[in-house]
Amino acid sequence: MTGNILDIPLVIDVVYFQIYIQSGELHMRRYETVFVVNSDLKPDEMENVFEKFKGIIALGKGHIIKFDKWGMRDLAYRVGKHFKGYYVLMDFAGEANIVKELERNLKIDDRIIRYLTVKISDKFETVPPEEEVAA
Repeated sequence: MTGNILDIPLVIDVVYFQIYIQSGELHMRRYETVFVVNSDLKPDEMENVFEKFKGIIALGKGHIIKFDKWGMRDLAYRVGKHFKGYYVLMDFAGEANIVKELERNLKIDDRIIRYLTVKISDKFETVPPEEEVAA
């Protein structure tokens, strides 16, 4: 052994570097993210926020299944100086790296008051919207 660091075998922790491969393609999961936008924004500024987060999903080669604007609502408790917020639900499919990038951007954007992402299922199966509503 020469003592060179390159001679040491690398051990990769599978927990942190999980890549799901299914028939040659990366495995997509289904997620829902609810985020609350600052209620003081003008409508065109709010649309810019929506387009920003839709773009992050698109850049990560994810699919937006549903983008539902719930509208202005009272917060359950005061968050900072905010008593109201504009709620948005985004249902999408993608890889885990999309969620990391989306949450990173949600965290650093001052226009976002709160957010929460939940994994809905481990597999993304395309279902026509009519069947999904009936289910």
